[in-house]
Amino acid sequence: MFRVARLALPLPLLVALTAAAACSGDPAEEATATAVPEPTYETQRVLAPIESAEIVVGESNPPQYFVQLTSGLPSGCARFDENTIERDGKTLTITVWNTEPAPGEEIACTAIYGFLDHNIALGSDFQPGETYTVRVNDKTLRLVAQGGTIPIEPTATPQITLQRVLAPIEGVSISVAESFPEQYFLAVTVGLPNGCVEFDNFEVSRQAQLVFVTVWNLEPSQPVPCTQQYRTQVVNVPLGSDFERGGKVYSVMVNDKQVDLVTAGGTSSGGTGSTVVESEGEVGVSKEMRIGDAVTFGTNGAKIQFLEVSEDSRCPSDVVCVQAGSATILIGISGAGQFPSLFELSLDSGNEASASTFFGGFKITLEVLDPYPVSTVQTAEADYVVTLLVTAQ
Repeated sequence: MFRVARLALPLPLLVALTAAAACSGDPAEEATATAVPEPTYETQRVLAPIESAEIVVGESNPPQYFVQLTSGLPSGCARFDENTIERDGKTLTITVWNTEPAPGEEIACTAIYGFLDHNIALGSDFQPGETYTVRVNDKTLRLVAQGGTIPIEPTATPQITLQRVLAPIEGVSISVAESFPEQYFLAVTVGLPNGCVEFDNFEVSRQAQLVFVTVWNLEPSQPVPCTQQYRTQVVNVPLGSDFERGGKVYSVMVNDKQVDLVTAGGTSSGGTGSTVVESEGEVGVSKEMRIGDAVTFGTNGAKIQFLEVSEDSRCPSDVVCVQAGSATILIGISGAGQFPSLFELSLDSGNEASASTFFGGFKITLEVLDPYPVSTVQTAEADYVVTLLVTAQ
């Protein structure tokens, strides 16, 4: 964090300088801001934020008392103006003033928080053993003559609490380890918007061919001075190896960024290894799709992806059943550049409406799910073919 240069003199020398200043009638204020050109815009006086304040006693007879304080300059346009001291009996009031652009002045200011140190002489006119109150803007100190300082209301250092927030994602890349089965990893470039923000952790979840990665940062839950420096950090996220080989496409969502993971290798031992197909569909024309296939439709680049068969309890064709049963599939539908929304469509003789859903002015209907069950055949996931019909509402 930027910090204004400090000026601090040894107390014996400070006492001597203060005494000389008192004899000449000059104000006993030691630290001043570095001279800067006068601004060309209108300014207003405001109370300076006080970062710290304490009373110290000089080694002299009678004792000389001083307030050592640090004031803040909240932006590049904030300037130290002056300190004033008033005394009313046993109460001393020190007011530290800054100037800043007046309301209505359109001034570009750097977001850098600066600091300025002050040594303010209070003099020696204090009765031994008596207690005095010293107020410095919004802070209050107690001065016990010849005894140092005791805070009137001790204020503990504020505990900065942190909260989790979604991290901005600057980039995502996918890598594959040379192993069998292949291990997949994400290299996620995480944004850290200022000096108070730090990376926290990530969470990975999955539903069929959709992989969700949530990346979290930690930031203060209350306003605190922070350096306005945008940083990035690369985080490696392991996705594992539980992906069907042979060019299958999985959608990976990292916060608000989407990337496609295309699996490597040939046919896996547990399936047919059919390749995912992305094609264009025509509104009003039925379209056949296998699991993982995607089809775009309409003029806005909307896309449907067949994700999985959630249930197939249809009565086999070679068996007499009391109930016909049903079949349910899961599809993802997304607009251009959007992450898919999930929908279930069902073939159920008792509820025809469950076979359709609506998205972006279109109606998507499940017409057929092949093959139809046979009691002597176990249908593999890769063998399913769905027929969908997209119509305008």
